[in-house]
Amino acid sequence: MKKISLCVFIVSLCVILHVNEAGFLKKISKPFERIGKEIRREVKDVGKAIEHVGKAVGKVGEKVLKPVLKPIGRVVSRSLKVVVRPVVKLIQKRRKEEVIEVVETVDDTTGIQATTETFEVGMIRLHNELRSIEGVTGTVAWDARLAQMSAEWITQCSLKYPVYGDSRDSYGQNAFMTTSATAEPIDAINTWYSYKSNFNPATGDCLDGQVCDPYLQAVMPESQYVGCATGTCPSFSGGPGGSTIFCMYAPL
Repeated sequence: MKKISLCVFIVSLCVILHVNEAGFLKKISKPFERIGKEIRREVKDVGKAIEHVGKAVGKVGEKVLKPVLKPIGRVVSRSLKVVVRPVVKLIQKRRKEEVIEVVETVDDTTGIQATTETFEVGMIRLHNELRSIEGVTGTVAWDARLAQMSAEWITQCSLKYPVYGDSRDSYGQNAFMTTSATAEPIDAINTWYSYKSNFNPATGDCLDGQVCDPYLQAVMPESQYVGCATGTCPSFSGGPGGSTIFCMYAPL
């Protein structure tokens, strides 16, 4: 009997302790629950504050940087070096099949003034003035070897660009031919510049079916040296004759 009473007492005590434990835990859990809600609310408020700060900084940055970046963007978009570079490898291939045009009259397309000067000085000045007009950085200097190679080609009186089959094909070439008795440097530059209308800045290449290589070659940013020659021909490739100016550029 005593053993049964003891067991009943122990069971009753466990039940009381369990009930008290549940009530105790429930009581102490409520404050922690409130603290958790407050922390989540504070974190949410901080997140919103950070978002507002980020938007404000973005607006300030846009106002500060936009005036600075606009001019830079214009400079980059106007940089001839960017748009010309894809064409560099094509010029040599195309000119092998291109027939040089013989002109009778030349329009003033550049606005550059002609002056009384030696042929060498005039060709260098006109090239560099044209490059300056087109926003190309760097100038070209005279190269006697390129000038000699140009003079040798003129003696052939050919309407096609020379193809040597050796390292000389790595040089740039430009030709101007006219039925006039004398080929003037200013006329050559104006003619080469006139091909700009056939150039598509969006693609960095000539318009479909059009020739723009003379313009590209004259303002090629990679070119550092040029050598030119002038002469007369009684006949160009069996046709009417006239005078010519031929230039070679390095590097291509």
